[in-house]
Amino acid sequence: IMGVETAVLLAQELNRTLILPPIMPNMHMRNNTHQRWSQFFDIPRFTNTTGIKVVEWDLIRPLTPEQKHVGRDQALLGAVYGQAAETPAWSKIAENITCEIICGYGSDHQDLSFVGLNFLRHFLFRPILQEPRPWLPGMKAFKNTNAKGMAYENDLEVFDDLVQRYRDVDTHVLWLSHVFHIKDRGHNIDRYWVNIG
Repeated sequence: IMGVETAVLLAQELNRTLILPPIMPNMHMRNNTHQRWSQFFDIPRFTNTTGIKVVEWDLIRPLTPEQKHVGRDQALLGAVYGQAAETPAWSKIAENITCEIICGYGSDHQDLSFVGLNFLRHFLFRPILQEPRPWLPGMKAFKNTNAKGMAYENDLEVFDDLVQRYRDVDTHVLWLSHVFHIKDRGHNIDRYWVNIG
């Protein structure tokens, strides 16, 4: 839930529509149940109350039963063969996506999370990871420390820093490699609740 709250607040701050993926199993369960958030939450009411536009992933990229089967097999086999291994069936239909490295996830010093990898495998995406947008003169400087306490210059994980770097990005879709560990330094810890409930 905390990752979703962060993503919703980011969407609000960046004036973007949040594409909400289905609830994904944790790292020890790789079988995608494709449970939609709308099965548990009143999304239209949430949008009416907050003004934050939300679209569910299944409406953006619906998968056929055959595609779901291929994605599930890739997720199950990915744990056995490693992150880079692709089944022939998956490799034929997977699409490349450009994904911004956030909190170091997907960089040369930290892999994507299991949940992120399983999402990509289930939904037939091959990430092309790129460094975060550069810090530019005139931007406020934030001290970035990665989730494991190791400092890397390009690890972008402070909420306000992320917002200032991506506010003017005009790409149609903005993929972020991770949102759960984004830190909200200098603000009340309840800012997510105050702004989005």
